[in-house]
Amino acid sequence: MNKEKINGKDLLLLLLYVPGNTGREYEPIRGRTRLTKMIFIFEKEIYKKFEFDKLLPKDVLLEFQPYKYGPFAKELYFNIEFFQNIDFVNVRYIEYESTDEAKTESEEFVYWEEDIIIDEDTTDMVQIEEFYLTNTGKEYVKGKIIPILSEDQLEALEKFKSTLNGISLQKILKYVYNKYPRYSADSEIK
Repeated sequence: MNKEKINGKDLLLLLLYVPGNTGREYEPIRGRTRLTKMIFIFEKEIYKKFEFDKLLPKDVLLEFQPYKYGPFAKELYFNIEFFQNIDFVNVRYIEYESTDEAKTESEEFVYWEEDIIIDEDTTDMVQIEEFYLTNTGKEYVKGKIIPILSEDQLEALEKFKSTLNGISLQKILKYVYNKYPRYSADSEIK
């Protein structure tokens, strides 16, 4: 039995590494809200079912709290920044038409960014962050994390990412709010 462990930050890298609904390796994840809810659902539903608890100790999982946009773990934002600083993860800003989903994503981003400057001009476009692995991040995951995963774990991650990257943010939020109402009690989005 493999005794190697991964740390809590590695889950973020794994989700950015595996294919998603397009079937493309390293498929980016669009938006902090989607990424946050993906990790939340992983911890609640995938973690034990596919024996990730044998690789990822419970004490290194993110601690989610109910906030204005449902379950939130500020540490995830620190992890993103950490991986950006060591050139494992990069962010690009994609302009989208101002739909309900784009507004939700944009509002949560503004809520958690203390230094953001908001243009008072109204526009029909909003910017959403898209997270992706750099070449350095890809090599790290391929060499250090993937080898310790079982085929079942890797397949579960791919299916999980494919599902959550392939549906609307509103459907993800509705699912989380209905299944985990304790985390949505303070939510401004219903």
